[in-house]
Amino acid sequence: MSRLRVEHAAAILVTSDKSILDVALEVGFASHEVFVRAFRRKIACSPGEYRKSGLILASDADKNKHADLVQSIGPCTKLFYCNTNARSKRPMSTSKIVCKVLENAQPIVYLSTRAARMEFASVFPDCIGRVFTHAMAKGLAIAGHPIARYADTGPGLWTIEFIVPLAQPAGEDAVTGEFKVGALYKGPVAFAENIGPYEELPTTNAAIEKWIEENGYQVAGAPWEYYATDPGEVPNPAEWVTEVYWPISQ
Repeated sequence: MSRLRVEHAAAILVTSDKSILDVALEVGFASHEVFVRAFRRKIACSPGEYRKSGLILASDADKNKHADLVQSIGPCTKLFYCNTNARSKRPMSTSKIVCKVLENAQPIVYLSTRAARMEFASVFPDCIGRVFTHAMAKGLAIAGHPIARYADTGPGLWTIEFIVPLAQPAGEDAVTGEFKVGALYKGPVAFAENIGPYEELPTTNAAIEKWIEENGYQVAGAPWEYYATDPGEVPNPAEWVTEVYWPISQ
C-alpha cells in the first residue's frame, strides 16, 4: 500500500542519513521520481523538505520511538475497535481498579466526531487512520498508541475525540480543518486495564464509574481509552490490552 510505504519512508528520513534514493528503494518504490510524486501526494512536501522540517524538536530517543510506532501502528489503523466474536477468559473486576496520579499533561493531536455506538466499528478505524496520517504529514513525533476520549455521551450520539499522543506540543500549523492540538488531563484518575476484545470495554467502563461513586470520588473530566496492543501483532482479541482512564476529584 502506497500510504504505508510513504509513512515508513517519512520515518526513515528523520531518523537516518540515508539518501532519498536509498530510502525510496528500501520501502519499495521503483525510482526516485515515483517516490517523490507519491510522497508529495501524501505529505504535501518533498522528501527533502520533510527531512529538514519533520520532528525538528524531537530528541534522538523520541525519533527512534516514533519510527518504531509508525512501523507498528501504521498497518493496524483499520483494525482498532474492530468487531470480534472472542470473549476474554479474564473478566474485568473492580479489584483491578486503582487511583493513580498522572504527573504530566501528555501533548496530543486529535479530531472530534459524533457517532452512535453501533457505528464504532467503522468510525474508530477511519478516524484513527486520519489523525495518524495527519500527525505524520505535519512531521510530529508520535509518542504512543491511539486514544479515544469520550467528550460527551448520550442515549443517541456520542462525541468522541480520536487522539495521537506526541513527544512535544504541536505548533499552530498542526491545527487545520478538523484537527486540533492540546493535552490530556493531568491529575488523579481511576485506572484499570481491560484484557480482552473491545466489545468488553463498556463493562470495564461501567465498573470504573461504579467504583468512583462507591469510593467517594467525582468524575472530573472526559474518560479515555488507550489502545496499548497492536491488533496486527497480537491477533488473539482475548489478549488485547486497553488502558482505561477516568479523571476524578474528591
